[in-house]
Amino acid sequence: MPNWFREEIGFTGISFPFRFTTQGTISWSTVNFNTGDMTHIVEAIVQVIRTMRGERFFRRGWGAYPVNAVFRPNTETEMLWMASEIRDLLAEYEPRVSLIECVIVEIDPDQGRVKLRLGFKHIMTQIVNQVEVTI
Repeated sequence: MPNWFREEIGFTGISFPFRFTTQGTISWSTVNFNTGDMTHIVEAIVQVIRTMRGERFFRRGWGAYPVNAVFRPNTETEMLWMASEIRDLLAEYEPRVSLIECVIVEIDPDQGRVKLRLGFKHIMTQIVNQVEVTI
């Protein structure tokens, strides 16, 4: 079994965004099923949502259209549209989780930012967590 997967904790992976620790080593994030730590999955969700579709050279279809959310009106219909798009995106690119909540926490059209709170459930363990994503 690879060294990045250990039964007692779950698994580890390189942190996103890629960075070094103060000791000069590569920063790692983990998923620990015993403690409910979902850092690696949270980083993966943020990466998928904040990456523009077409931005990755060899994976043109990977990513989302986060800019579309910034210029949409903050209405219930638009919220349902955005939640549906994010749910489909996570089902395709992050199959370890299912989306259970999508709420606009803050919208700032002057700065062109929207902050979303996404609640998700890890499918295998049923552990619930949430992440805030600014796009």
